[in-house]
Amino acid sequence: VILPACCIFFLSAAMSDEQNGDLGGLVFLLVCCLMLFIFLLTVAIYLIYYAGLMRYAETRQFSSFFEFGRLWRYIRENGSNYGYAMLIIILSSLIGSFIPIIGAAWAYLVGGHVLGQVLRLSGGDLGGGDLSGSDAYFEAPPL
Repeated sequence: VILPACCIFFLSAAMSDEQNGDLGGLVFLLVCCLMLFIFLLTVAIYLIYYAGLMRYAETRQFSSFFEFGRLWRYIRENGSNYGYAMLIIILSSLIGSFIPIIGAAWAYLVGGHVLGQVLRLSGGDLGGGDLSGSDAYFEAPPL
């Protein structure tokens, strides 16, 4: 996402003429279209990223991030819970951005908790283990 944005700004700087403003409107239109593309790409990446993160928490296998068909099916089947989770994550990030250091940590904790609740409510049906019982993956060590 950063690379296309850098290309856009370098292209606009190279094509602009400071003396008479030639190609200014074309460059502005190009920048707007490419920024829209970057925004849509970022939204798609984050949708798949959080589903992959839940799948990884369930299976503990890095390859689970790349099962795009399964991740997309999970997003479609659990769209309402997943949509609420995305909304809460975005809002907690915005709220946390106003409080230095502690706010970012709080936003990560809220996001992790919300994704865990979404996975629990869906019954852990991303294809990994059964999460309906007690903490199957996170057993406390004996004292």
